Amino acid sequence: MVLVGASEYSSAELVDLPAVRRNLEDLRALLIDPAYGGLPADRCEVVLDPVDGVSVYRRIAAAARESTDTFVLYFAGHGRVDQRGDLHLCLAGTDVDALKVSALAYDLVRELLTEMCPADNRVVIIDSCFAGRAVSTMAGDDPESWQGEIDISGTYVLAAVPRNSKALASPGARNTAFTGMLLDLLREGTPSGQAYSTFGELYPRLVSQARQRAYPKPIQSIVGSVAGLALSRNPRYDGTPVPPVSPVAPPSREDASLAATVLAVSEIEQKPRVDLAERLDDYDLVLRPLITAIARDLAEHDGIEVVVELLATRTSVGPPMPRALLPVRAYPGLLAGYAVGIAALYRKDEVLVDQLLVDQDLLRTLALWRVVDPLKVLPNGTVSAHLRTVLAPSFTSRMDFERVFEEYEYLRSLLEYHHLGTTSLGEFARDLARGRTTVASRVLNRLRARPPRWDATAAAQGVERYAKQRFS
Repeated sequence: MVLVGASEYSSAELVDLPAVRRNLEDLRALLIDPAYGGLPADRCEVVLDPVDGVSVYRRIAAAARESTDTFVLYFAGHGRVDQRGDLHLCLAGTDVDALKVSALAYDLVRELLTEMCPADNRVVIIDSCFAGRAVSTMAGDDPESWQGEIDISGTYVLAAVPRNSKALASPGARNTAFTGMLLDLLREGTPSGQAYSTFGELYPRLVSQARQRAYPKPIQSIVGSVAGLALSRNPRYDGTPVPPVSPVAPPSREDASLAATVLAVSEIEQKPRVDLAERLDDYDLVLRPLITAIARDLAEHDGIEVVVELLATRTSVGPPMPRALLPVRAYPGLLAGYAVGIAALYRKDEVLVDQLLVDQDLLRTLALWRVVDPLKVLPNGTVSAHLRTVLAPSFTSRMDFERVFEEYEYLRSLLEYHHLGTTSLGEFARDLARGRTTVASRVLNRLRARPPRWDATAAAQGVERYAKQRFS
């Protein structure tokens, strides 16, 4: 782990940021504290006020080359954008009129991590103005084009602000706004009952805190399953083992009841704003208790009724929306449908998935909105990737989530193809097109054990053909 910060600048155009020095001090103290991060002190390097890009690049590269499991890079300081729109991380000796030779170009950081770092997981956290540009750089404007260049287990980028926003550092505050929030959440912990605070759990809480404090919204980008990676121990964890797959006690119905969830979704629909990312964040927050309850009960929590009821709110409430954003009203039902379907598959209940999607005619509603097409890109990636990130914290401790998620998306695609003659695919389609996954054989073998009322083999051929057309 390398923590880089620039708190003092020689350029008159870059004001000093004394809070950055304290950011590094506080983050390092927390991460090497046995009660939190527990990292060995010599594995958490601090680089304060580096003068030029060459020296700091060498420090980062040396640490990255030695990493095998996880490498984390944190930067705090000023960020500037050149005439091409590329992000540069400003250092103590940066000349704003000569960014390319006096600052650290983020493109160099991206190349370093993708080409020189052997770690299975790479994490980048940037607290600077225009930090959101690191998200689009790391993931690429076309996620597929970047994915094809490197084969990695996981990459996670967390940016303090969107690509065109300025980061906040209030005079007299101990830390910058974003890092202060992050430190607060790490010290406070998450109410998940897990021993560690993962990025998947921290991010929605960061977004919620930023909204409450009127701060810019943090942005994330995820490739692989790194959202389940932990940054520190969870101080709320009391040592109680995570409940086994067969629940030892029923979940609380006060926070996770269907009626409460539908009411919350309806209230969101009444809001006039139509920003897609904000609307999805709102849905994710109000649906989280219900999703957690479904994961605990594994498909016995209201089952199909959850999805039917949530889909009913899609057109019955809410102000008019631009046509391009209409699919977002299908999202609550889509998310709940995935939760119920994943739980059902884990229980080897393909019949419930069939009943959920076909008998209730939900396939037509969801597929025709194209809300799970990997080519339909959201600000932080595809809807399929977004769903995986949202669901992972609730399911990962109870099953091999990545495997079951892939199988559910594949089975849903088979049903789409058979009944509609088309498919919106899913994240699995990239690997299927390139022969990198066994999802087809896994699902088809399970279906053959209890033959469905439709031709799964023909549907599999159609899905594979669609996947190759898109991603070969």
